[in-house]
Amino acid sequence: MEGSRHREAGALEYLHRWEQLIGGMCRAGFVIEDLVEPMHADPQTPPGDFKHRSCYAAPYVRIKARRRAVGANELQKSSLWLG
Repeated sequence: MEGSRHREAGALEYLHRWEQLIGGMCRAGFVIEDLVEPMHADPQTPPGDFKHRSCYAAPYVRIKARRRAVGANELQKSSLWLG
């Protein structure tokens, strides 16, 4: 698959409910630090165009989350997860 402003080259798309994404991350021990819906909207583009559709639904989200600390003062080293 060719890359574009809305999709990285080789990216696969999956449909998940917010409860699966955010709730699943929280239940797995992550704390959500940020969530961003990149703005690619352009109401002047014709209906059906990615930029027109982006006026109503973001093409993707970026989630910044970190795993919670293991103990009271003990931090678990973990890598940053972006989804």
